[in-house]
Amino acid sequence: MSSLSSEALQRFLYTCPLGLLYTDERGDCALLNGVASALLMPWTAGDLKALPRQVASWSAEAAAELFCAEGARHSRSVSRRVRPGGQTGPWLEWTTVPFDRGFSVTLRDVSSLVEAEQALKRASVEEALQRGRAEVAAGILHDLGNALTGVGAETVALHATQQLDGVIGHLQRLAELLARAEQGLDQCLGTGKGAAIVALLDSGATSLVERQTAAREHLQRMQGGLAHAQELLSINRSFALGSDLSLVDLKRLCNDLRDLCWSQVESRGSMEMHLPAGAVRVRCDRSKLIQILLNLAKNAWEAWDAAAEPEPLRLVLKLEAGPQSVSFTLRDNGPGLSPEVQKCLFEPGFSTKQAGRGLGLSSSQRLADALGARLSLHSAGVGLGCTAKLQLAMEVESDPQHQ
Repeated sequence: MSSLSSEALQRFLYTCPLGLLYTDERGDCALLNGVASALLMPWTAGDLKALPRQVASWSAEAAAELFCAEGARHSRSVSRRVRPGGQTGPWLEWTTVPFDRGFSVTLRDVSSLVEAEQALKRASVEEALQRGRAEVAAGILHDLGNALTGVGAETVALHATQQLDGVIGHLQRLAELLARAEQGLDQCLGTGKGAAIVALLDSGATSLVERQTAAREHLQRMQGGLAHAQELLSINRSFALGSDLSLVDLKRLCNDLRDLCWSQVESRGSMEMHLPAGAVRVRCDRSKLIQILLNLAKNAWEAWDAAAEPEPLRLVLKLEAGPQSVSFTLRDNGPGLSPEVQKCLFEPGFSTKQAGRGLGLSSSQRLADALGARLSLHSAGVGLGCTAKLQLAMEVESDPQHQ
């Protein structure tokens, strides 16, 4: 070991960035450089004469493996991480190699590395938990979506049952007819009976008008609440498990959209459809696509309502398809938009409507981003209506034989 005192070795020990030490066969520390001393001194109370016993106080298993307990020897290098200060101390990585009649040991502080590994492990666990939560959330959102679809269908059916204009008209005409025959009714039924019957029919017709008006108001509020719930559902669904890809018939999707909008549009005006001749199919997330179009249509009729437009609402939906792209264009004859308002349309919370929540267009933008689509809304100016356009770059399967 005489070479250990050479000037070259001393210089190496002084400049080496690793902790270096040597223990003799009794476990006493025979050589120690500055880095090793700095790492060990705080945890050995200044006593480095019997290093294996010090390490054993931190970890008996580590001491046995690193220094071969009970005099047993090994011929290979052994690495181990120990933490002298328990939960508060640094992590030290030890590597021992049998040398001469003792052990050559290198050590370094690997606290930052251990913390990074632990952070990565925690992140992996959290990711697994989040994925599990997302799967549960997606299942719940799917069930809620089905429930809302059912309620929406029942609301449409209920709206149809409230079309009492014909019944009211019949009652009114019957009352007019009996009013002209009031004297004959009095002769048959008794004095004043004819007038009483006419008054009863008039009262019934008036009552039906009032009830029909109230029912329509309730249904409109119910449909507004359902639309709000669907907006919130679509926002959360888009972040649950990502896309649900399937082969979508876009012409059928447009017809489904018209059916969904019917109860709202028919009381305000009309909706036209311009579809290509052949079948058009793309692989995409159908629920996201129809939600965007429904939000755009809803935005159009709500803007028409807020402006109290004198002309009936007119919505025109046009589907265009090429080999590698499709586009939906929805035009309306509503109040239009100023250039200043158009700059803010897709900002969350922004709305031009007094009772607007600013969710429809911002959620539509997020859904379009999830589809890899481009969504725009343009108006030539106030009073000139709006044109919304949704463009998707994707392979189109078209079949002119299927109309």
